[in-house]
Amino acid sequence: MKKVLIIEDDKDLSETLTMFLESNKFSIHTAYDGIQGVQEAMRIFPDIIICDISMPNLDGYGVYDTIKHINSTAFIPFIFLTAKADPQEIRKGMNLGADDYITKPFKNSDLLEAINVRLKKAEGLSMMSDKKLLTVLENPINGIFICQNKKIIYANNKLAYILGYQTHELTELFIEDFINRIIKQKDREKILNYFQKASGKTVTLDITRIKALKKTKEDINIDLFIKSFSFNEKETLIGYVIDITNTLEDNEDTSISKKPTTGIVSSREQEVLILICQGLVNKEIAEKLAISKRTVDRHRDNLMKKTNSRNTAELIMNAIKFGLVEL
Repeated sequence: MKKVLIIEDDKDLSETLTMFLESNKFSIHTAYDGIQGVQEAMRIFPDIIICDISMPNLDGYGVYDTIKHINSTAFIPFIFLTAKADPQEIRKGMNLGADDYITKPFKNSDLLEAINVRLKKAEGLSMMSDKKLLTVLENPINGIFICQNKKIIYANNKLAYILGYQTHELTELFIEDFINRIIKQKDREKILNYFQKASGKTVTLDITRIKALKKTKEDINIDLFIKSFSFNEKETLIGYVIDITNTLEDNEDTSISKKPTTGIVSSREQEVLILICQGLVNKEIAEKLAISKRTVDRHRDNLMKKTNSRNTAELIMNAIKFGLVEL
């Protein structure tokens, strides 16, 4: 049963919607002001949020902004309810990124249709995330960020750790602001062009090595790779970052271009590679594929050589870059 969170200070309307949606087989949770709504969202992780705009303590826009800055709730579908039919107000809500905007009074059937449409889209996104993205995004080896509409919409904990920030300090930044914050001035134009090329889809990009800045203004060396793909029916960029500060030799060039060797990845190596990208260690891979750990070791070594990777983090990045595993 899908969970719906209704954040509405009009208790009569809230009760009416609760009865209607419960009769349509939804599990309903309610909150009567914005702060309570945020707390309830973090407690129950609803499948969709229906939220009034004009509310005490924290209005609907504040609720939306808070929800979208928390990684665990950022992708919950969000529908605004409002008595204002002003086009500027509607545009404001949609520009924030809300999934829908319904003006009062409305037909219950219209709200039900909007909910079903958004849940169907979210279900497709959830399936993609579970199967193709989740283990990659939460992999503790790589710093990862996602961009949509020229804005950072997701940053994982590893990236925040590498750069010395909290995740919420990196999300919702426009790309130029993100670049200005973490890239030294002499490389900013280069990296901005790198992002623009990645958006072109037809360009095959190399991993680029640059000097970055932590929040403390400390210099670090990173390897950066960006790939374009479709996410939630929108063109999206996913970025991978490796901190190589402690592994880079003093005399090693800080601008590199890496290309794979011409070696062909065998079907068994591909199976091993997919499991590596899912975070499994060699022993676990051996058990899953019913082969010896020594065989897995050999396949991993071959994969490292064929992709010119120095470590597991680079292997995962290169596997995605060269299309050896699918996003």
